[in-house]
Amino acid sequence: MFGLPYIIAPTEAEAQCAYMEMTNLVDGVVTDDSDVFLFGARSVYKNIFDDRKYVETYFVKVSVPIECELGLDRDKLIRMALLLGSDYTEGVR
Repeated sequence: MFGLPYIIAPTEAEAQCAYMEMTNLVDGVVTDDSDVFLFGARSVYKNIFDDRKYVETYFVKVSVPIECELGLDRDKLIRMALLLGSDYTEGVR
């Protein structure tokens, strides 16, 4: 498309993008979906296509993992997302 290389993710797009970042194929992930952090993304750019022209950037420090800073490992982050709600569940109301 427009001469740009692209791939079609075999499953969830956020999982594919996070994997591509973790394997250094890309420098970051452009998405408005915070589920990408659950898949391991470290550099996330939100609101790229928003009319307000304000891009939010989130960088997870590799030197200070979320596990150390917040006491939340990946399993606990996924459990929290299930409780709060995400693309996969409405959460607990």
